[in-house]
Amino acid sequence: MPRKRVAQMVGELVELVELVTPETREGDAMLERSHETLRNAVAEIQRLNLEQDFHAARKQEATKKMNEILQSARRTATALRVTLQMKFGPASEQLAAYKIQPFRGRKRTKKTKSGSSAAPDNASAPAPPSPDNQGA
Repeated sequence: MPRKRVAQMVGELVELVELVTPETREGDAMLERSHETLRNAVAEIQRLNLEQDFHAARKQEATKKMNEILQSARRTATALRVTLQMKFGPASEQLAAYKIQPFRGRKRTKKTKSGSSAAPDNASAPAPPSPDNQGA
């Protein structure tokens, strides 16, 4: 038997509580106790559902406020880092103590034998002769 969704199951329980009339329960102690227990359980489930919704709304509010504060904190942290760089200088090794990467210059590309700083382009280089055309 496949499981039912919670909302569907609760709906069925509410419907059953409403369908069992006082005339049906009359004179049967077992039916009275079972109905009362089920009615209390449904009321508790509905109360907990409301509480769950309340907490979900509070969680959303807290998340929204936390994101606003985080955005402000990021801006403040950036300003603080910039201020530290201005105080010590962009290349100062003291910045590493604040987990800021000091500027150490660019890495230069290695120069080739021909003196150009770029790597040779294989597309413009002439193709080596093939063994078929060596005699021609």
